[in-house]
Amino acid sequence: MNLSMRSKFFPLVALVAVAGAHAEDVDLEKVVGSLIAAEKAYAKLAAEKGFREASISVFADDAVIFAPSAVNGKKFWREVKESRHNLAACLRLDLAERRTRLYDGTMGIKQSA
Repeated sequence: MNLSMRSKFFPLVALVAVAGAHAEDVDLEKVVGSLIAAEKAYAKLAAEKGFREASISVFADDAVIFAPSAVNGKKFWREVKESRHNLAACLRLDLAERRTRLYDGTMGIKQSA
């Protein structure tokens, strides 16, 4: 491993070690609850205003979405014409609740001991 590669590798290892140490301090239940609340609010807004307007209003100015490649989210949705057939029709309030099954193991993902 040359010096240049080492100078990049060791800070990365240190960062991963520090991030791993702090990951144990996260209240997963609180984080998942926050995710559920945010997705419900987003789904409600999309049902009221349409998916396009909801996306524009909640995305950060530098938000990135994949459509299918990485693009600025606000710019993408500003250029899309609202349609009754867009994703707003598919949004359901229980989406985030179904996603929590990823965390509790009921969706076929085995948690390590």
